[in-house]
Amino acid sequence: VRSAVDRAVISAFVCARPFHAEVEK
Repeated sequence: VRSAVDRAVISAFVCARPFHAEVEK
């Protein structure tokens, strides 16, 4: 479970990072 949660958090963070930068730009 910890692996799944960690993977989901990392995936969301990595996916939100470029998205936020694109919106801000």
